[in-house]
Amino acid sequence: MCFKPLSPETSTNYSIGFVAHPMDHMQLTLDVYDIDLKNRIEVTNFIYGTFTFAGQSAPTLVSQGVLNAIAKKGVTLDTGLSYTGISVFTNAADTRTTGIDLTGNYATDFDAYGHVDWTLGFNYNNTQFTHINALPAQVTPTAAQIAKTPLIATLGQSGTILGAVAQASLTDETPPEKAIVQALWTLGPWAVNARGNIYGSTSDIVTGGSGSFKETIPTSATMDLDISYKFTSNIKLAVGANNLFNLVPPTMPLVGGAPEDGALVYKVPLLFSPYGVNGGYYYGRLTITF
Repeated sequence: MCFKPLSPETSTNYSIGFVAHPMDHMQLTLDVYDIDLKNRIEVTNFIYGTFTFAGQSAPTLVSQGVLNAIAKKGVTLDTGLSYTGISVFTNAADTRTTGIDLTGNYATDFDAYGHVDWTLGFNYNNTQFTHINALPAQVTPTAAQIAKTPLIATLGQSGTILGAVAQASLTDETPPEKAIVQALWTLGPWAVNARGNIYGSTSDIVTGGSGSFKETIPTSATMDLDISYKFTSNIKLAVGANNLFNLVPPTMPLVGGAPEDGALVYKVPLLFSPYGVNGGYYYGRLTITF
């Protein structure tokens, strides 16, 4: 196949920032950045050699070049596979990332009722492709194959080396906005840290046997809580939770009674969730220092 050996990525970075103290006990920081990345190494979509579409009893040939590449590596494929293919790491594209980080801190003292450090953070991050290399002709379905089986076009295996799925995994799977609101209360040996995390909307493209679908996780919020007590200068006990209210992402929708990604596992959470797929994590921790 016509995938070139990997070459180093190169980047040009621009950033500017400042720190301000607009009033007593308050600090504001702002950073703005721009990153141009050349020859970015990315993993391609799954490049199919064969694929069995819905309603078919046998796989359809998508790219003979993929099958030739697999055979050249000495791999013998089992018969009866519903699909075959490859994915590779390659210098696929150039990208530009722009963003801002804004953080505010404020301290309040309630005398006998303790001390609270307040933190508010906000990040905006946007990545776009400025150039994407072409998919090698050796692994691109021919016009005759697409004319014979139009569903081949739904796999997105033509044009650029990164199809819609691979592009979305870089530009849309990460929330463009994230905000953090945190309060750390301390009083003698006690400390309580409460943090709210707000994630912007994320999306991805899911490819299944009957086509491609865009799935979205809406703007979401989670809560983290840590409560600790220091018995001595060397012994501290903490209990807490990440994702206190056990928020879990939406599950893979069904199309025609089956998961739309073509898999055989039902009720699988959307894996591109910014807050993970395992729900709440609860812990107790004893720390002893010497």
